[in-house]
Amino acid sequence: MKSEKSALLSVKPIISYPREAQAGKTYLMTIDLEVEEGFEWQYEEEEYPIFCQVDSDFFKVKSVDESVLVLHRFGGSYGEVRFLLTAGQKEAKGRIRVILINKWGVPVKVFYLEDVQITTKEEIRSVIEIESRKPINLTSQEEAYQPAIASKLSDVNQKFITELVSRNFFAYDEAWVGRESLVQELCNRLRESCRLLLLVGMTGIGKTALGEKLALDLEDWFKGDWSKYYQVNFDNEEKSSDFASVAAQCLEKWGELITPDARNDTHRLLYRLLKHLQENRYLIQIDSLENILQGNEEEGWSDFKDEWWVKFFTAFLNSDSCFSCIIITSQDLPRQIVEIGSRFTNFWYCQALSGLKEQERLALFEKIGVDISPESVSRPYLERIGIAYEGNPLALRVIAGEIKNQPFNGNVIAYWNKYGSEIEEVEKLLAEAQTGKTIGEDSFKLDRFTKTLRRNVRSRFNKTFARLKEDATYAYILLCEASVYRCPVPEEFWLSHLEDWDRDEDEQLAALDILRDRYLVEELVDNDRWLLRQHNLIRSIALEHLKQLDSDEEKIEIDSIELNSLPTQSDVEKAILSEIRATLLSNPNITHLQRINYRAVVNWLTHYKPIENSSRIEQVKGYLEAFYHLCEVEAWEAAYKILSLQIDTPTEEELLEQLGTWGYYQVQVEICTILLQHLSQSIDIKLYNCLGNANYIFGKYSAAIEIFHQSLNIAHKINDRKNESIALVYLGLTYNSLGQYQQAIELYHQALAISKNIRDIRGESHILGNLGLTYHYLGQYQHAISYHLQYLRIAREIGDRRGEGTALGNLGNAYCGLQDYQLAINLYRQYLMIAKEIDDRRGVGIALGNLGNAYLDSREYEQAIYYLEEALVILREINDRQGEGFVLGHLGNTQIKLEQYDEALENLQTSLTIFQEIDSRAGVSESLKNLAELHHKINQPQQAQKYYEQALQIATDLGIPLVQEIQDSMKSLTQENESS
Repeated sequence: MKSEKSALLSVKPIISYPREAQAGKTYLMTIDLEVEEGFEWQYEEEEYPIFCQVDSDFFKVKSVDESVLVLHRFGGSYGEVRFLLTAGQKEAKGRIRVILINKWGVPVKVFYLEDVQITTKEEIRSVIEIESRKPINLTSQEEAYQPAIASKLSDVNQKFITELVSRNFFAYDEAWVGRESLVQELCNRLRESCRLLLLVGMTGIGKTALGEKLALDLEDWFKGDWSKYYQVNFDNEEKSSDFASVAAQCLEKWGELITPDARNDTHRLLYRLLKHLQENRYLIQIDSLENILQGNEEEGWSDFKDEWWVKFFTAFLNSDSCFSCIIITSQDLPRQIVEIGSRFTNFWYCQALSGLKEQERLALFEKIGVDISPESVSRPYLERIGIAYEGNPLALRVIAGEIKNQPFNGNVIAYWNKYGSEIEEVEKLLAEAQTGKTIGEDSFKLDRFTKTLRRNVRSRFNKTFARLKEDATYAYILLCEASVYRCPVPEEFWLSHLEDWDRDEDEQLAALDILRDRYLVEELVDNDRWLLRQHNLIRSIALEHLKQLDSDEEKIEIDSIELNSLPTQSDVEKAILSEIRATLLSNPNITHLQRINYRAVVNWLTHYKPIENSSRIEQVKGYLEAFYHLCEVEAWEAAYKILSLQIDTPTEEELLEQLGTWGYYQVQVEICTILLQHLSQSIDIKLYNCLGNANYIFGKYSAAIEIFHQSLNIAHKINDRKNESIALVYLGLTYNSLGQYQQAIELYHQALAISKNIRDIRGESHILGNLGLTYHYLGQYQHAISYHLQYLRIAREIGDRRGEGTALGNLGNAYCGLQDYQLAINLYRQYLMIAKEIDDRRGVGIALGNLGNAYLDSREYEQAIYYLEEALVILREINDRQGEGFVLGHLGNTQIKLEQYDEALENLQTSLTIFQEIDSRAGVSESLKNLAELHHKINQPQQAQKYYEQALQIATDLGIPLVQEIQDSMKSLTQENESS
């Protein structure tokens, strides 16, 4: 039985320039669509042709009333859409995208007419697939539009769905059933006072689909403006999940301009996002929240990894008024949200989600045309299937897809006769769990389902995979091979895997349609790109099957990946692709898993195009994803070549170093950890130094010292003098931060001797700068200036812009120590300018912090607050713990001067905690001295005396200038006590 369908067809031209047309003339482009019986086509208008992407002034859209773009026709088996085009002066070609949208407004299929030509000389024919392959005729005529068209256009009153892709859902589709009362209840809550709704349940239970259904039913709540609805899915492994990145994405979605500096100002982003949510009616859906929590499925999840999410949800619930709502889906309930929500019970609600009820389960099968009436012979079997999987929607959808398609074609009895034993096995396991035989190992937390159910659902998918392998081999291969992608990718990435099996385009699309029909693939639109992905549960099973393919007794011969004609952008990329080709041709025993990872590398290096104005990490995403795939197949040398790519940036660094300049230290840690001990010892030294530096930035000094010693030992072993010097410098930096200044000086002098011996001028200059810093901490400012001037001279001679900026900043520190604040400020401003010029995120943060401190010392407190808060945002973003601690201390001191004592106390206590955590004794001494001054100011002399004494003890041990400052303050406190 064939079900009736209702759909809207949207045709979107994406044409660069008109071709072979006379400039200034208007032409008519017509598309005729023949559709199958049972479809009802409806062509609606768009008030303004925003969906016509124009690459230049050579292509313009003309219409009768300058607002209506298309002609509409209702009913019948043929539909016609016309576009009026005005020709420009250049030749070009383009394509047309056709989107099929169901009656709920959800896009269900997308097609492209490639190489569309606007011409006056010929008729062009092309074909797309609706249900079967049907013709589309594309013609353009050398005549202006006819008056009759104008009258037809003016008669159309219906409004086209604004920005179709903004309604594209991850999970909600025509197979949705049930939960009407729950949907109504939750909609009512959101319409009333609830502004934060959490949907919690196991994977596959339908959380995301429910959230999307709520959005659809709340359409009138945000007045049908789908630009007010935004989805964030944390199941995307490569997508940035930190708060700052997500906030920037939301704001850009709503038309805000986010500059590179603003993108890195997390505090400001929080304020801007909160302001938007408070003043406008937005609906945000956040899916798979568990992926940004600490923990895992077996042990459960707990706190947020990024504390900015806690700050955001606290501020969101604490707002006096807010017009927006947020829907969250998660496999577990974060402890911090529970704590926050307990203070705002009217503003949040948690809904534990279980499986579909009996009638809802049956309704799901009815969607595929199965008779579920009480007298139906199929009904008892469907009921048993629903009970066995406890109404898990994902499992039931896959079973429904199997029943609907060949060879069963909707015959439930035939399906049961062949696979009923599988259901009976699940029933047995379920009965055992209910009688206590296996219940002991189940762990109930919130509404998470038992391990038994999770096993049953997983087993269900394994059986589906096995049948797919037998009945539709290439669909099975496509499903398995596409699981290597960690994130949603363009359709061409998936289909390219079947090209390697020598499948033509029709066979590729047929295989993909089989997966669509069985609900084994998810589709979404991101920044106008149509992407494919797999549900996290399906992907995990697909990966297991993929690893088993090599052990199968019967293998299908796969063609070599064709690399000769692929476009590349650099010599390194060409070398990597050549290496892959040589590997494939010379190694007949290469595994299936290796081959498809190589295909993924080819796709990322040749077909990935970053979105314009995207984040720095997004710009190099293709390289990083290629790196991860190469590591998966242990192609370590090729992977390292990726890291050695010279990036087109002001510093012209290799990718690995550039990530550090941008402040992506955690990414560096992940990369170095994967690659260590797989290549030469000289490369290991470089990786150890990179890893150690990241730990140094994070304030993990003990770990950093251990790592640098490993680097030093290898350098000694292989007589690598340059890297020996670098390791000594890093060790000196770390000991300097620990307050062990003499040891740092000794290490620097050892490194300096090596650099001079091997004539490493750049290395020598950096060591001179570090020596200057250490003498600065010891209060020997003139000595420090001497070293910094040498550093500055060499940096300028060799064109080292980063070194020049650092030297200027170091000189500013020394002149601050000499109380020449105006000169220090001028030097800091030069440092800031250079750091911004070369996009050195840490350098910008340090320069801003130094400026804030200089303005504090020169008693310009408002200026100090401004620069210190700017610095704090950046240093927190890159997780520079020492820098954050010092800036908080300066900020607290400034707030003391402004008599903002509560704020000062909070910042100074946080500063002390940071320095204690990272074991920075100089920082601890400084923080204790600052806290003493605060308590001195608020007339708590005993507490002030206690802090002064602790600070003095540490400063004396270190031999730093702070000793005299503390002694003077203690003397003043004693005199005040005696006089009172």
